Amino acid sequence: MVTSTIYLDHNIVQYFVRSFPKGVDANNEWEAYHFVKCDPSLRFVLSAWNAVEVARSGDAKFVADCARFLDSLDPWYVVEHPVLCRKELRRFVFQNYFSYEQESMAPFSTCFSQFVYDSEWEKTPFLNLSFGGLVRVLHRHPEFLSEVNDQINMRPTILKRIQTARANGMLDDQYRHDVDIEMLSEFCPSRDPENKPIPGEEKERIILYLKERGSDVRNSCPALWLDEILFDIRTENAQRNPNTGDSIDLMHAVPAIAYCNAFVTHERYLRYVADRAAKQARTGCVVDKTLSSIVLNLGLRAEPLG
Repeated sequence: MVTSTIYLDHNIVQYFVRSFPKGVDANNEWEAYHFVKCDPSLRFVLSAWNAVEVARSGDAKFVADCARFLDSLDPWYVVEHPVLCRKELRRFVFQNYFSYEQESMAPFSTCFSQFVYDSEWEKTPFLNLSFGGLVRVLHRHPEFLSEVNDQINMRPTILKRIQTARANGMLDDQYRHDVDIEMLSEFCPSRDPENKPIPGEEKERIILYLKERGSDVRNSCPALWLDEILFDIRTENAQRNPNTGDSIDLMHAVPAIAYCNAFVTHERYLRYVADRAAKQARTGCVVDKTLSSIVLNLGLRAEPLG
């Protein structure tokens, strides 16, 4: 049975837990929620960033309510985009450089314990929790989020610096080349199909091989490509001032657009960016602002809800 996957951005989770904004029919949204829940061919999808956004709230009751709601979704999980990028590039290198047939990559974990393993968190205390339990632990122990918070707070400055450089024509071909090499170096596998370390000289040859086959790499590695697309869109307007929400938005959007059938977000700018990126990368992901509109957009209902 083919499963359609629907990723919920944090603002959608927040609306279900608190209240929906003006102009959104709450009855339609709850009906769509129950429709998805009751159809075995449909699945809600979450990522670690859903947990991060909830846990960062100072409202303990809101955190507890969100944790219960997130568990009620009985979701699948998609790992964060750096892990996806490494998996994608390893698959490409194994198949194309080493001529080794690797099994197809599964982007989703179907239970939380598998998600912990797939996210490479085996040495964390999260293994025996539910996703809601993860939210509660992160809220009670913000030290787990210290590195994430640093990244979130630094991102606006980085984006603004690159916006300015781009507006001044400083991002030339050499800059692009260097960025591509750096990205490929970061995600390129360090071990071959026989699990032997790849020598430094051969790894350099692999990176140049990947650079030469750039279009093939992009088509085979949607998360890797979407990271690039979203970054370009975010830095094209030098007049826009990035904010701390941009970093989390990007992290939500990459795996959702790369591998889900639908991405639901009510945030206007993120929706605009995500829709552009999905069309440019041709992933087929539908981007819309409400769950009920996604249900209709995917052709799951022949007439309006309600």
